Amino acid sequence: FMAKTSADLPLSVVIMAPSCVPATAMETNGATLRAGDLAGLLGEATAHGLAEVMNFPGVVYGDEEVLAKIAAFGGRPIDGHAPALRDKLLNAYVAA
Repeated sequence: FMAKTSADLPLSVVIMAPSCVPATAMETNGATLRAGDLAGLLGEATAHGLAEVMNFPGVVYGDEEVLAKIAAFGGRPIDGHAPALRDKLLNAYVAA
């Protein structure tokens, strides 16, 4: 939707694919985006990278779904946040 509606604007719009939908397993937002769902965005010219990788336990403890999303966007920008993460856990998060 965003890519189509911004196609004719006089500026470049880049979109980061959402990594955490829903943000937590306790939310009920009506959709769940898995790695396979996000892989479809890789062919879109406006899909710049993977956004908001904030499931740091999933990253550092090797959740297969989280790591599959990161792997799918390898070579593209991946951003996230992990407040208060330190030492070995921070190293593991950054290395992933």
